[in-house]
Amino acid sequence: MDFPRLAASPRGNGHYYMYNTSIPELSAQPGPSTHPCVDADAFGPLLLVGVFSTPDAFAQRAVMRALQQRGLNARSPPVEFKFVLGRANASLLRAQEEKAVLLEQAAYGDVVRLDTDENMDDGKTFAFFRWAAQLPVGSQPRFVMKADSDTFLVLPNVLASFSSLPCAAPTYWGTWWGSCGECYPLYMRGLAYALSWPLVAWLGAAPLRPNDTRGMEDIRTGGWLTSLPPGEAVRIVDWGVRMGDWYGQTIPHDVHTVALHAMKSPQHWLEVAQEMTGIWKREGWEYTWPPTEG
Repeated sequence: MDFPRLAASPRGNGHYYMYNTSIPELSAQPGPSTHPCVDADAFGPLLLVGVFSTPDAFAQRAVMRALQQRGLNARSPPVEFKFVLGRANASLLRAQEEKAVLLEQAAYGDVVRLDTDENMDDGKTFAFFRWAAQLPVGSQPRFVMKADSDTFLVLPNVLASFSSLPCAAPTYWGTWWGSCGECYPLYMRGLAYALSWPLVAWLGAAPLRPNDTRGMEDIRTGGWLTSLPPGEAVRIVDWGVRMGDWYGQTIPHDVHTVALHAMKSPQHWLEVAQEMTGIWKREGWEYTWPPTEG
């Protein structure tokens, strides 16, 4: 498939807004280039996908477990999916949910519990990247993706993209479509975006204050990258309209689609997943990466 144009990160353009301001604690850190990454399975999985979920979303997680990893075959690069949850509150209902989540984790081993209350824009994203940055040597992912639970990743296209990218280069992967370019020097919509390991390790090592981790998470993530030390830059992989909300006429549904978003029920997510795999079948494309040997 065709790949998007790679662009160097913009420097300050005078239009910083809200959560895009520079953070001294980040700028003072040794830069991403001090965190090496090697394009080999011995380093760690090619991709870790952290699906942001909530303790009560059992049905959505069950559907995603059944279908999201379609597209893998025996020759596929290693990919890990984790469901990322914060702490539930102490009400009786939440206590019951907590017990159910513990059973779910024991059964599947794919639930990550962050040391933060469940939230969307109050530090959960930073807590996830910090957790990923602390993974042990040999298990450090070359790329780390944050994805919404109502996002369907067209996995063959996702893997084809990451397989072509060197993990040692600080890279920001996702879509800028729908953002205000004059407002946000760096922005990737929160349906799904990824950072290469050097950026994850750099960000996860920073002693950020709580106020520097809060705010609209896709804007905040882009804002962190405006604090790169001098001489460091991030490469942007912008998929444009190949990633976006499933409805309307803007995002085409075809074999080049990378991700669709905003399926708010398990049934709707299932319908979109079946639609996309069906499109590949009608076009005669094998829904897997890499293509199997004939």
